[in-house]
Amino acid sequence: MKINLSMGIQELASLPGSRPGGGSSEPIEVIGSFLSSAVGGEGLSACDLEKDTRIYKNNGDEALKNGDKVYTDAEGKTPFLPGSLFLSYLKEAEVSGYYGVSAAGVVQFLSLCPLPIAAFASTTEPVGKGEACEVTYEGTFLYKEGTALIAQGNRVYLDIGGTELADPGYYKAVFDGVQYDYEINNSGRARTPVACE
Repeated sequence: MKINLSMGIQELASLPGSRPGGGSSEPIEVIGSFLSSAVGGEGLSACDLEKDTRIYKNNGDEALKNGDKVYTDAEGKTPFLPGSLFLSYLKEAEVSGYYGVSAAGVVQFLSLCPLPIAAFASTTEPVGKGEACEVTYEGTFLYKEGTALIAQGNRVYLDIGGTELADPGYYKAVFDGVQYDYEINNSGRARTPVACE
């Protein structure tokens, strides 16, 4: 392609590869941030690290994912290079994960940290569909990962050690004074709870 020095700006702007406003054709990175540990650990031991440092990433408000570039500054000029150890990060409310970063400052591994098993207020004997809200809650407990309200996919146990899965069926859970009907499937996993009316 030949460019004639007498071409006007409008003509130059219409040439292939030109951009309105000029400048680089590189995409602009949108910087977001997340809480992370500043130091690393080996494997799952990273899950026990304190998440007390703001780290910046190039995908804005999206969740941290493989391929994201991570930085120590909000301008995205200084790559975060923690070495070969894994770091802990806060994914949401009470869910944490751990991640690894390459020598180029790019996330190359992500995994969720296991939550501690905790008791939650629930009936312990399964009943049929539509019957759980009618059952009287008598101060009993089942066990699951985390302390939030029972949620879709939570594995439910009969014991604090997490060795025996709850039987399939419908149960009543009580959380913050509200009663919920929820189902446990054949794999010991809960389905989304529904508030009792």
